[in-house]
Amino acid sequence: MKQYNHTRSQFARKRSTIHTRYDLNAATSFGGAAGLIDFVLGTGIDREFWVHGLRKGRNTQFHMDDIALTVIFGSLLGQERIFHFEDIEQDPLLKLKLDVPKLPDTTLLYKDLKRLGSDAGIKAIRSAHRQILRSLLPKGQGIVVD
Repeated sequence: MKQYNHTRSQFARKRSTIHTRYDLNAATSFGGAAGLIDFVLGTGIDREFWVHGLRKGRNTQFHMDDIALTVIFGSLLGQERIFHFEDIEQDPLLKLKLDVPKLPDTTLLYKDLKRLGSDAGIKAIRSAHRQILRSLLPKGQGIVVD
């Protein structure tokens, strides 16, 4: 199995052009979600989970930004519980968009979600929320949530 040992300086997710074919080669049940996935990636939300308190070892296959995006995309695509993520583990669209050979398995998701419950994880989640709002608002405008 190929190790995907990426760092922020050499790895950046990018929008992929997806060509539609009407055959069963690399079929996905989430074809209509490509635009939504590109929007989420365009916000830069994954960078918010690349903080010191959440970093994993150098040789790890999935970093916390991969885990966070997997959970976000799975939730957006209707996977209500972590054990439902087994259904999307080999999905070709998500593998292409996340640039991984397969998605993290449920055991790893459960383990790493505990890390997101730490102080650094909560801080990263709050920062990610702010990043999404910043990407949606025009420059120089603030927002008040009542």
